[in-house]
Amino acid sequence: VFHYYQKLIRLRKEYPVIAKGDFVPLAERHPQVLAYERRYQGACLVVICNFYGCELEWMPEAELNGCECLLSNYGNPRYEKTVRLRPYEAMVLYRR
Repeated sequence: VFHYYQKLIRLRKEYPVIAKGDFVPLAERHPQVLAYERRYQGACLVVICNFYGCELEWMPEAELNGCECLLSNYGNPRYEKTVRLRPYEAMVLYRR
């Protein structure tokens, strides 16, 4: 957990969109997914989290193709038109 937070802090320093971007919730209708987007100076950051102990699927309204995965606690996130989240999975996606 400590190393994961170290990576998050490094990302915050490297990508201004994390600290300065506008916050837009993405999964308000899905009770098991916390997802939001931050936008700043043409950059877009998408954070998607599953806080439950079961696998689930979520279909985002925004297109995620072309996003680069900056951080994931599973190492190989699964996202295309549908995001497949494993138990307690979190991912940070970035698009310029």
